[in-house]
Amino acid sequence: MKEEVYMVAKFDYTANQKQELSFKKNERFKLIDDSNDWWQVTNKCNQSGFVPNNYLRKESPMDKAMELLKGIRKQEVGNSKFELPDSKVIDCIISTAIVKFSYEPQVEDDLRLIQGDTIAVLEKRKDGWWKGWANGETGWLPSNFVEEERQIRLTPRSETNESSSSASVMELTSLSSHSSSSERIVQEDDERRRAEEEARRRAEEGTVQLRHQREEVDARRRAAKAEANRLRREREADEARREVAEKLAADEAKNERFLQLRKAEEENERFGRLPEEEKARKRAAEEDALREAEEEARRRAAEEETDRLRRLRDEEEAQRRAVEEDARRRAAEDVRRIGEERAHRRAEEDCLRQKVRVAIKVGLAKPILHLFEIHRNRVHIPPFRVADAPQTHAPLQEPPE
Repeated sequence: MKEEVYMVAKFDYTANQKQELSFKKNERFKLIDDSNDWWQVTNKCNQSGFVPNNYLRKESPMDKAMELLKGIRKQEVGNSKFELPDSKVIDCIISTAIVKFSYEPQVEDDLRLIQGDTIAVLEKRKDGWWKGWANGETGWLPSNFVEEERQIRLTPRSETNESSSSASVMELTSLSSHSSSSERIVQEDDERRRAEEEARRRAEEGTVQLRHQREEVDARRRAAKAEANRLRREREADEARREVAEKLAADEAKNERFLQLRKAEEENERFGRLPEEEKARKRAAEEDALREAEEEARRRAAEEETDRLRRLRDEEEAQRRAVEEDARRRAAEDVRRIGEERAHRRAEEDCLRQKVRVAIKVGLAKPILHLFEIHRNRVHIPPFRVADAPQTHAPLQEPPE
């Protein structure tokens, strides 16, 4: 039976044609056909296609070990369980160390340490704090709480050297070899325990000292920041004071210049040597005063004319009211006079009628009627007929001669 061959992608590739296959770096393929420059492969999704052979390399023992490590996440190491890191963390491991003393995290990003555990060292700082990985967690730990083992260097998976890949696999398997060290630490004698307790005490003191140093650094940083803020505020205050001083100096210079000009004007006025500009200003002031006086005179003339017209209008209105009042008075007098005349005429007519009646009674009707006719023609009294006279008595007889 033919052995299956697997290939690993060295670079990313994007398919340009339908029969080609796109892939990412470090992707694993099963080789189907390598008879020409374009190899036929199958990926983990059972998709088949052609890829350029210069983008692939043959799977190394290191790659096989990494595939196995992906399936095995935990293994027993001494009395504790050591969880294997993923490939990204493995690439960052620079060494391993054995925990000498337990350590409880003091801040959020500290790593919990249990005596006898094996940790992977990922980073070292000059202040004595290391970044490590243990039991699926990553964090910072004091370096004096652990004992570093020999360093390991993991070779990148992109290399194709068989010997270096085998060495990397051996370095990975060295993680499991620390179980014997953990057992030896647990079985130490009482003298070693006392020494460890003393070392732990010194380590704790060193941790406290390191923490104090870090706090001092933070305090110095905060103090430097506060000092910078203070200096900035002082600089801003100095700038503000300088601007105020410059403004005051400018105002003072302006006032000084004004006083000098005023003094010069007074001296020129005293000695009668006014400059042309001052004469022009005086002439302009006089012209303005004259113009204002003319405007005031015109305004007063207009007001007087308005008052005169108002008085004339009032006089005309009074005369009109007087004429109307006189006309009403005369009309009333005419009405009264006409009424009196009519009353007088009615009285005369009544008197004449009475006389006619008496004359009729005594037989003197004709002469009286003649007089009445004359009076009627004069006063326009309607004609009086004897028949109209009341017939209360028998007609009078003429007396005998």
